Amino acid sequence: MHQLAHRGSARSRGRGQGRSKAANVKRVLVVPGSGLVKRQAEEEGLHEIFLAAGFEWREPGCSMCLAMNADRLELGERCASTSNRNFEGRQGAGGVPTS
Repeated sequence: MHQLAHRGSARSRGRGQGRSKAANVKRVLVVPGSGLVKRQAEEEGLHEIFLAAGFEWREPGCSMCLAMNADRLELGERCASTSNRNFEGRQGAGGVPTS
């Protein structure tokens, strides 16, 4: 997402409501689509909502999109992604992306 189109949604769902990731969720990564998106989100305080909910606030980049390093899905893990090029195995062998 190149712009913060869903920022109101994140703000209304997260701030002040004590929400966090589900207990059965191992890890949640939030990877902004660009440096501009990251800066805008931080200026609006969105990163604080994600961090308070137990999410990891990452640097923009393609690591998870391509499973370039340790940011990859393991067998049977799922990923929610805004990418329009999701297919099984793209984000790690045996991982299942969900758009």
